[in-house]
Amino acid sequence: MDIKNDFLSVVCLGNFNPAILDSKFLVDNNIFKEGSRPISQDKTPIFTKIGYKDFEFMLELNRFQIVERNLLDFLNNRCLKIMEDYLKLLKYTPISIYGINLNSYVFPNDINKVIQNIDDKYLIYKILNIEEFTLEKVVKNHCDKTDFLRCNIIFENIKKDSLIRINIKKNGGNFIINYNFELKRINSIEELKIISESFSEINSNYINIIKKLFGD
Repeated sequence: MDIKNDFLSVVCLGNFNPAILDSKFLVDNNIFKEGSRPISQDKTPIFTKIGYKDFEFMLELNRFQIVERNLLDFLNNRCLKIMEDYLKLLKYTPISIYGINLNSYVFPNDINKVIQNIDDKYLIYKILNIEEFTLEKVVKNHCDKTDFLRCNIIFENIKKDSLIRINIKKNGGNFIINYNFELKRINSIEELKIISESFSEINSNYINIIKKLFGD
């Protein structure tokens, strides 16, 4: 089995002002030191998008997302700190949801075995080490067979008061997996550190799920 990381993103829902975000703002406030040289920059009163070689900033009235690519190891990400620094600067910004996405391509040795594993609820219970989860699966029916297209595995992490969604999509001879970890309630900016402080554990759980579900 081979794994190729695609991106890691940090997503925040709240009340934002897209007009203040530009490359100069990122540099002047020591948020993103490479900010002075964007590859692309689109700006309207309700939307700002700034692109760099490995980063993309997208700010709307109710959503802010930072995407980081070309990460061999998600532990080496910088976008979590960048997002935290930005939100600390605008500490009175109302925030309702805060989460991350780890996204990878997985090339298993046996595609059919992976699909069997997804259908095995007892195996998923064991892999996730949880008592309850929801499985949403989409298939395409033919006369003589059923093709797996994609699925969502949804469960709660009560210890960290978070919701986790695992999206698995068949992509020809491989799969695309997206692991979404989302804080359910945010009472202060300081609580955003829950993700960065436990990111090593989140990343380890992600890798373990891939290994157990897709095979070594």
